[in-house]
Amino acid sequence: MTFSLRGMGQSAVASIDKGVKFYNSGQYNDAMQHFRDALQFEPNNEDATLYLGLCLGQKKDYKGAFKQFKLAAKLNPKNAEPWLHRGLLEQEMGKFKPSLRSYDKALRIKPDYADAWYNSGVVYFHLKKWNESAENLRKAADLDPLDPDPILQLGNVGFQTGDLKTAIDYYTQTLELNDKQFVAWFNRARSLSHLGDLYGALKDYTAALEISKDYDTYLNRGIVSTQLNLPNEAIQDFNQAIALDTNRSEAFYNRGYVYFKTRNSEPSRLDFRKVVFRDPADPEAWYFLGRIALQEGDHDKALVLFNKSIEANKKYGPSWLQRGDTQLAMLEEKAACKDWKKAFKLGDPDLKRAATERMQMHCGK
Repeated sequence: MTFSLRGMGQSAVASIDKGVKFYNSGQYNDAMQHFRDALQFEPNNEDATLYLGLCLGQKKDYKGAFKQFKLAAKLNPKNAEPWLHRGLLEQEMGKFKPSLRSYDKALRIKPDYADAWYNSGVVYFHLKKWNESAENLRKAADLDPLDPDPILQLGNVGFQTGDLKTAIDYYTQTLELNDKQFVAWFNRARSLSHLGDLYGALKDYTAALEISKDYDTYLNRGIVSTQLNLPNEAIQDFNQAIALDTNRSEAFYNRGYVYFKTRNSEPSRLDFRKVVFRDPADPEAWYFLGRIALQEGDHDKALVLFNKSIEANKKYGPSWLQRGDTQLAMLEEKAACKDWKKAFKLGDPDLKRAATERMQMHCGK
């Protein structure tokens, strides 16, 4: 019976296998120890070198990671992976132009590298170079037609460029590949809402919420319900958003608006107070507080609140209009005319029309 010597290669392979298991489970310190053990057996093992770089990247040791990726690329110049992972790390650090150079080097080695095309497309997206982004994302999608990520990102390009019908087509294709893609449901809902398909948007936001209970999704579904004149459903969604994050003001504002429209003055006032507590420079919240005071006949208080709105934003026309109405109620017709004139200068067509009607009635020529 003869025995063969157990070589260093076998020990390195065993250490790498253990390291990969630890890496995949997120135990990066243990993984690094096994990859270093492998490199003790085989100092030029490219797999151990590359994985050690990946671990260092996960630990935010960017300098150490780049060193390992550079070494891995030197050990095997025909391997595109070190350049891909270098690009991903640069992308994570916000170094977009260097990351593009790394992806380009990966693609010179492996022109059919779908991951490199995809991530290059994502970087161009961040740089708002929409044509380059779409071109690279299409190449990634062509190389790997079953990967939903490039198609999803193509939808995002369409959304950002205002091509909403194209965006919806891509989001639909994404969901056909993976109906658990939260972002596809959420962004298709946004696109449908912009195009006026509110019931379609409502359905998609509901599908998104089945995947993730998210503040912005509850907020947006509440806005759609408000537009569809479903105040109870809207308030329920704003309540859910507030339960998820009490520091943000949007859900308080929107709930206050729904209460205002349904003539529930006290809860409306409480919500708008919460908004100005979080953001004292919000002119619209001060405006609605002024509107509530004006409706209740408290002209002095309304005047103070409209003044606060104007202080927050001197170009917010509705507050000038309503301050004029308050001045008129206080028999200050000259001051009212001055405010309406200002509202006319600042306003959109509807506001101009409202200001004109008041000036024609009370201000003469």
